[in-house]
Amino acid sequence: MYKNYLYANHKSVISHLSNLVDDYEQVADPFDIFNMDSRNTILLILHRESYSDDDLYELINDTKNIQHIKILLLTNKLNLIDGAKFLKLGVTGYGNVYMHPAILNQAVEVIKSGNVWIYPELAQHLIKNLKENDNKKKVNTIPLTASQNECVSLIVKGYSNKEIAHILNVAEITVKKNLSSIYKRLSIKNRMELAFMYK
Repeated sequence: MYKNYLYANHKSVISHLSNLVDDYEQVADPFDIFNMDSRNTILLILHRESYSDDDLYELINDTKNIQHIKILLLTNKLNLIDGAKFLKLGVTGYGNVYMHPAILNQAVEVIKSGNVWIYPELAQHLIKNLKENDNKKKVNTIPLTASQNECVSLIVKGYSNKEIAHILNVAEITVKKNLSSIYKRLSIKNRMELAFMYK
C-alpha cells in the first residue's frame, strides 16, 4: 500500500499540490518519513525550492537504498543539469511543480509502479548524453590534497560536516574550509554537485 506525503514551505505550492494529489499527508520535515510505518511504500512529493541543497542531498542519499521510500522532486523551474544530477543521486521522479494535473498523476502512478518518471525534455537530454560525463574527466585532472580527498570520500558516502569532523578528528570549521576550497577548485557550488561528480 502506498502513502503519499508532501513537503513544501510555500503556501501557494501547498495549496496547488493539495488540490492535485489524492490522499496525501503533509510533513513538517522530510526526514519524518524515516519514522513512518515501513510496511507502507512511501512517496514523498518534495518541493525543491523549499529545501537547501545540502539537506536535499542528505535526504536523497539517506533514502536511495531504502526500497519502500520514493521521492518525486518538483521544482519551480526545470533544469536539465539539475534533473540529471538528482536522478543520478537517487530521486525517482523530477518535474515542474506546476505541471498539468493529468501529467502529475501520471508521474505518481509511474513511480508507484516501480519506475522512474522524468519530463520528456530531460529524457531526451539524458539519451543524447549517454557518453561518459565530462565532469568525471575533469575530476581526474584536478588534484586535491589528501585531506580534501578524505572529505570528498565521506561526502560521497553521505556524511554531514559534523560527522566528517568527528571521523577525521578535526574541527567542523576545518571541514567547511576544506569544502569551500574543493568547490572553488572544481568550479562547483555545493556538496550535491560534488557527489554527482564523484559517484
